[in-house]
Amino acid sequence: MYGEIKFVMMVIFKSIVNVLKQSDEDLHQITEDFSIPQRVWERLFDYQHEAVRWMCDLHVKLCGGILGDEMGLGKTVEVIAFLVALSFSKSYEVSERYKYLGPVLLVCPATVIYQWVNEFHKWWPPFRVAVLHQSGSYKGSSRSKLINEIIRTNGILVTSYKTLVCLQKNIVSKNWHYVILDEGHKIRNPTAQVTQCCKLVSCLIKNLICFVIYEFFF
Repeated sequence: MYGEIKFVMMVIFKSIVNVLKQSDEDLHQITEDFSIPQRVWERLFDYQHEAVRWMCDLHVKLCGGILGDEMGLGKTVEVIAFLVALSFSKSYEVSERYKYLGPVLLVCPATVIYQWVNEFHKWWPPFRVAVLHQSGSYKGSSRSKLINEIIRTNGILVTSYKTLVCLQKNIVSKNWHYVILDEGHKIRNPTAQVTQCCKLVSCLIKNLICFVIYEFFF
């Protein structure tokens, strides 16, 4: 009970902080519809600027994409920067369901879950980020409450591929704005259970919006 209250209070606090930051930010105009805080943009390399612009363009076209930069070039940061830009977006989606950034499902190997969380906190602390993992503190009905809270507050849920498969009934039926699949080779087998589960995830755009952060091996 205490943990749930603490989470709700943290969500309220971060919502207030987010509103204040958005009203007082020095923004860099990426495109006509997308802006990003200057303090975030200036920390990115030029090639990362191009990646963020590319993702913004795909968003306008209602398309997903494969982000396949080489290891160590900062794909995690590029995705986070895009989500920050989307949170400052001025345009509604086609369905008018979301303005700015809606709920995000981020699926990654368990070994990098907290790397993602740390990068979110480092690059944009106002994001509401929660971890759902089988070995975590959320059990039973509290898992459903956590997911519902993330959906309601347009937060970011970070989970592992294994947890997604085990808790698919709780996750795939929700309406997500974006689905991000880290290390996309995990779903290279089209008949694998994890691949089928990822295909079932419900999100705004038909056929999934999904940026697969993929390492290419030759």
